[in-house]
Amino acid sequence: MHAEPTSAMGTSVMDTLVMGIDTIATASASALSIPADTTSPPLSSDTSPSDTSPSDTPSPSEQDVSESIPGPKVSVFMATYNYGRFIEQAIDSVLAQTFAEFELIIGDNASTDDTAALVQPYLSDPRVSYFCNDENLGVCENFNRCYRAMHPDSRYFIGLPADDYWDETLLASLFDIAERHPEVTFVHCDGYRFEDNPEGNPATPDVYGTFTELFGDILPPQGRHRTLRELYHRNYIPFQGAFVNKTQFLAYYPYDDPYYDALPLTTDYHLWSQILTRGGLAYFHPEPLVYVRKHGQALTSEKNIIARLKEEYKLLSGLREVASPQMMETLERNIYERGKRLLFKLLEVAELEQASTLLAELMTLASRPSADRLGADKLGADVQAARAILALPLSKRLQARLWRLLSQGWQALNRSY
Repeated sequence: MHAEPTSAMGTSVMDTLVMGIDTIATASASALSIPADTTSPPLSSDTSPSDTSPSDTPSPSEQDVSESIPGPKVSVFMATYNYGRFIEQAIDSVLAQTFAEFELIIGDNASTDDTAALVQPYLSDPRVSYFCNDENLGVCENFNRCYRAMHPDSRYFIGLPADDYWDETLLASLFDIAERHPEVTFVHCDGYRFEDNPEGNPATPDVYGTFTELFGDILPPQGRHRTLRELYHRNYIPFQGAFVNKTQFLAYYPYDDPYYDALPLTTDYHLWSQILTRGGLAYFHPEPLVYVRKHGQALTSEKNIIARLKEEYKLLSGLREVASPQMMETLERNIYERGKRLLFKLLEVAELEQASTLLAELMTLASRPSADRLGADKLGADVQAARAILALPLSKRLQARLWRLLSQGWQALNRSY
């Protein structure tokens, strides 16, 4: 995370405020850890014994024709749930690709809108297949069912949520790079962030920035890389623009399915960080080829920020078992910083029991001999202020309000220097 600006005046004000709060606070902290989940997700089988009758068996001539047709080189997974208003644009963007040797597998997670009717006309294209779950299985399992359905000849896979879409050259560009660099586990590109324009015309999206602009200078270099410092800080890889070599994936990823069900909001972050931490390579193609839609139901919306931070804290903590000694300092620093962000968000919404639990873990982390990795101030004035507020004999509502006022004042003070 970027360091907060400091000054002699700012430090004095904060130290005075924290000391004042401490004079009326009583120490309280419970040491309950948030464990990292490192267990493999359970496998589920979607196969059933064939009930093909003899009359359904193809003739030898039909078999010869079938076996002579090559399978797709790329599998596209499109998971959807009640995205009928978006899905035609997503499908059209796949079928418009200048690279044609793909299959599109659409997984419908028990939608209750008109998704099935909208998809039906596209099934006349032999490259398109569709299934509908009997019940909503969650976004990860839906994508994993697409993965299990991919053609055995397919060498690459990529996911596209049904609310986003692609530039027509995406598959051709990423396939070409992947073919020239077979040692790379995945190729990723940049993308555009957009909202639908007020007139509702999907042909003219209201683009307001690129995906990588969210991260400033915290980006990998163009070309081959294993840029972990930046990845531990933020997930700079758009899910919709990551083209995965299946052979390399199987060599580096420790789970049977690519999308980890225990982390539904950050499953892609888990995938990339596990692969690169375990020694895999990536390739960054900086051209924006993905259109990522902003809307209220998107998994990346602000309403999911606390849940996302919890998952990021969990997945980064789980990397301790596989990170190299050279990267451990960077990893620990980012675990701590992610924990701080989560702590402050929990305080804002008055989730004080969870905040107290997390604070105890951060204090334990800062008390280790390796705590110098976390920065010169170890706990920091902000965490010390949070600890003091949590110890005050006030209602949850007043504690949360006091933290928000303190946070706003601190931000204003930082902006003035």
